[in-house]
Order: sequence, then C-alpha cells, then structure tokens
Amino acid sequence: MKRSLVPGVPTLGLSSALLTLSLCGIARADDAPTPTPYRPNVTLPAALSAPGYLEIEAGGLQIGDMAGGAKRSSLPYAVKLAFSEDWGIRLTGEAYARLSADGQASLSGGGDTSVVLKRRFEVDKGSAFGLELGLNGNTAKTGLGADSSSATLNGIYSIDVAEGWHVDSNLNITHFRNTSDGLSSDMWGASAALSRTLSEKWGVLFEVSGTRRSGTDSTAQGLVAASYTVSSHLILDFGGARSLRSGPSNWTVFGGLTWLGPKLF
Repeated sequence: MKRSLVPGVPTLGLSSALLTLSLCGIARADDAPTPTPYRPNVTLPAALSAPGYLEIEAGGLQIGDMAGGAKRSSLPYAVKLAFSEDWGIRLTGEAYARLSADGQASLSGGGDTSVVLKRRFEVDKGSAFGLELGLNGNTAKTGLGADSSSATLNGIYSIDVAEGWHVDSNLNITHFRNTSDGLSSDMWGASAALSRTLSEKWGVLFEVSGTRRSGTDSTAQGLVAASYTVSSHLILDFGGARSLRSGPSNWTVFGGLTWLGPKLF
C-alpha cells in the first residue's frame, strides 16, 4: 500500500479528470516512477515523491458524532514536488470545508493552508529517517480552521519489517502563535502506521495516532484504510477512523486519490 504509504469521496469531476490524465500518461516510458501516497492516514513516510514530478493528492472526508451533534465535511488536497530523493516541498490544505450542528446555521468556505519543507536521511535500502518543518496559515474562516497560525516540526522513521510489510512512525510538536487562556501554545502528536501489500493492486493499512495539549483533552484515534492501484500513475484509497477515547465517539469516513503528474525537470 505505502511503499512507504498515506480523507470522503472525491468529486466526480475531479476524479474523472485525473483518471483521464492518468490513462493518457500511458505513453510515458515503462520505467517511469509510481505515486508515493501520503494519504489518507495521519502518519507520514520518510520517502518523498518521485524527484522532478508533480504529484497531487485529493479527496474528501466527513467527521460525524462530534460534540453538540456537529458534523464536518471537507475536501483536503496536497501538491508535492521533490527536488531529489532527499529534499522536497508540499502545499496542503482544504479546498472546501463545511461545519454543521443541530439547530445552528452551517459554516462553509476554504480551509487552512500549509507549506512543508522535507528532508530524508537514508539509513539503508529498507529504512530511513525524515524531518519536516511546516508553516500553517489560518486562511480558513473562524470556526473552520485552527484560528491561529502555527509551525510544526515532525520527526519520521520508516522501515520495511518483512516482505510486503512496512512501518512508519511520527513524533511532532506544533507551536501555535495565538492561544486562548489556559491553553498551551504547544501540542505534541504521535502516530504509527503498519501497511501491508496484498497484491499488485491492493494494500491495507492500520494506524493509531493521538495528540496531547495542556488545557484541553488529549485525543486518540484508530484508522483502517485500503488502497487500489488503478495504473502506474493513479492510486485510490478509502477507509474510516474512530476515536479511541471516552466521550463523543467521533467517526470519520474518507476516500481519495494520489496522482503522479508530469515531469517538470
């Protein structure tokens, strides 16, 4: 699933367009690289996308059973570009987000936007470390995003543990520029994902993740996802997640794609 692997259902128009582009790309050389999905899970791999190629991720997800009966839907995206096997950047965000709650007017618009610089450190053929620095801008309407700009430092370790089995683990800290009274400006996050290649086309992934921040409840989540390789340029994914802590039993469903685009350099 995730050679190193990574929310609802993508819009029909976007999926159709990318599928058409993918099929048209068959004319490329047989030794052309394949996509390196970072979605749909939280844990990121140390590997970067193919150097010089534009890679796009898109999808949709819905979170339900939130506090107060709220539901949140969004269309997350990521645009990735690696300069080499060890250096790369990506732009991530939400093209659209909608928050609704019982008895209240819904809120919708674009989400927050982040820019991430990534560095990979190879250990050997089957393992590598990674380090990421991300800057998040609170470009979303109040209530749809973080309501504060922030910076995140993420440490990554990825390893092939057996034939067809792969593990990614992350430990990160996010510093928020603005905070409410009693809320810490720093939030710690940790996650680990185990992925398994089932066949040439199919893969599965299992993940646990969580966050800890003084002044608010900690979070914990379990996630299960599957991936399907449509072609050498397009991988689809779908799955679900649920809160592992007491309180509102938040659930999430998602689906999306990773498309390897044209070579830029």
